[in-house]
Amino acid sequence: MSLLVFSAVFGQVAKSSAYNKRMKSAYNNPKLSVLGLLDSSDIYIINDRDKCFGFLEQAYLLSLKREGMMFQYMVYRKLGAYYEYYKQHDLAAKNYENSIDRKQFKYSKDVGDNNYFDFVLKAGEQYRLASKPQNSLDIYKKHKAPKDRIVDFSEAKGDAYFDLKDYSKALKEYKYAESLTREHKDYEQNTLLKLKIAKIYSATNNDKELQVLNQANTTSMANSNKKLQIETESELADYYLQKQLPEQEIIARNSIITNIDNNEKELKGQNVDIENIKLNEKVKIAKTYNSQSKSEDAIAILEDDDFALTIDKQTIESGNLELKKEAAKTLSEAYLKMGNEQKALQTYEQYVALLNKLYKQKEEEFSSISNLNKQVSESQWRIEFLEKNKEIYDAELLVLAKEQKLQDENIKFQRWSIATLIAFVGLLIILLVVGLKRYRLQQKHNLFLDLKSLRTQMNPHFIFNALNSVNGFIARNDELNANKYLVRFSKLMRSILDNSESDFIPLSDEVKLLELYLQLEHSRFANKFSYNFELDKTIDVSSYQIPPMLIQPYIENAIWHGLRYKDSGGLLSVSITNENDILAIRVQDNGIGRKKSKELKSENQKKMKSRGIKNTQKRLEILEKIYKKEIQLSISDVENSGEGTRVEILIPRLEE
Repeated sequence: MSLLVFSAVFGQVAKSSAYNKRMKSAYNNPKLSVLGLLDSSDIYIINDRDKCFGFLEQAYLLSLKREGMMFQYMVYRKLGAYYEYYKQHDLAAKNYENSIDRKQFKYSKDVGDNNYFDFVLKAGEQYRLASKPQNSLDIYKKHKAPKDRIVDFSEAKGDAYFDLKDYSKALKEYKYAESLTREHKDYEQNTLLKLKIAKIYSATNNDKELQVLNQANTTSMANSNKKLQIETESELADYYLQKQLPEQEIIARNSIITNIDNNEKELKGQNVDIENIKLNEKVKIAKTYNSQSKSEDAIAILEDDDFALTIDKQTIESGNLELKKEAAKTLSEAYLKMGNEQKALQTYEQYVALLNKLYKQKEEEFSSISNLNKQVSESQWRIEFLEKNKEIYDAELLVLAKEQKLQDENIKFQRWSIATLIAFVGLLIILLVVGLKRYRLQQKHNLFLDLKSLRTQMNPHFIFNALNSVNGFIARNDELNANKYLVRFSKLMRSILDNSESDFIPLSDEVKLLELYLQLEHSRFANKFSYNFELDKTIDVSSYQIPPMLIQPYIENAIWHGLRYKDSGGLLSVSITNENDILAIRVQDNGIGRKKSKELKSENQKKMKSRGIKNTQKRLEILEKIYKKEIQLSISDVENSGEGTRVEILIPRLEE
């Protein structure tokens, strides 16, 4: 992630008052515990991703405060599980790896943490899923497996070597692990390792592949795991398919179907999707029949009573669309070879309908996964920012501790001497009065600093938008208007710079600035709108003071979000009047309106709020706090249809 994105994410988190309040409250709450927060995160991981991560954030912050390795590695493990659940394998691997560093390894040994090596394997597995098998090997090489985990470690290393296509080393690790499982009579894991060895032989075109597959099939019969038996038979059938041995393949696939029918209850208990497995095997058998010019047999297996329902148009909304699509395609091909063109066309239409549905489903899944990945991956930065927040919270706690210490010393001093106590109380009252005054002055000073900060933000914001207008002329090769625009722009910039350090400027200067700005925008959108500017002649514009750049953002908003979308006939009205010693500023346009403008915005624009408008509203709020006077701001639609926008600002005199 670039520095720009990093800063944006941090800024978004840091500026959220609700977020800071929640995290500070958690940090200072003695009743909260890391374990309790982690338990809460488990409850919401499936149904409420944001709430789950909120508990993990608080737990991580508390673990930093406690500075205990036990809390640290527990939070890292939960974060790893969180990212693993949402398939962010790279982030899951990093957090699992954080939970298995050298210090935590030593700590785990001291406290008898038997699960430590589970997370070593999890970190390596997640790196593999993130297509980083070399990272997996690097983790495995840092740790020496205990005796009871040697098989798991060898298998994991074999997986990493396989992904790296280092088949000789992968085979060595698999064979070593397989020999140990044979000694321990662990038939289930032994079968799985044999299947992995067979895959290496397949990748290297080794003739031993069939022999190992048969051994795996035999070994699978020695344990009660029916799911594993189905898997080994399927691998064997795929081998026959690859080697173009149709009779053996069909026998193997029929054996799978029979096995499923005979052990249906047990397989369902193992969460095996037996219907889709049977469908898959039948489709493959039918394809093989088709390739052998046995279309009648293909049709027979695809049109039995159970199977016919699975490819009917009525069931397009459910089940495995990919398999149903292949079934319909295979059946259509079989009918075509038999010369039954009507049936072939009918089943081909089913194939097309399934194909379209599958394509739409894949599109929706891709969009959903893409959005989820973006949201979940950005959350890791929030975790990393918490260390910075911890420093802030620690500083606050230190101040509170010092204040508490001072109070204790005062109490002790009061007990020592009643007379001194009276004097001290008197002195304390004086100090409090002075402190309160200083506090109020400091508060007001801080508000002025905030006001200045917002004002300085307005200048580059406005300059950036004005330069966009120059860029528009240049893009159209309109040198004459570009030069005219730049001359006016330079005058406007001079006016802005002259006012940049002033909290208030004469109304006359603000009016000149607005007229220059309106000329600039009108020169760019000449065909879009006309404007009129009305100034109450009873106002002494040279003596009436107003904060600079207060009106311009609303004029800019009217032009850019209302009038520029009109083909012609746009009208912008700006008026400044004096109503009972209150300055009334009104900006009105007959543009497309706020609702229509919002609909035209892009997805990215919808997430953003106009910085100029937002800053101006904040400036008005600060001015209200400083001068204790109400400044009224209202924004409304002109027409009932939603067209046109009216902005009204009522500002009393703000001089003290």
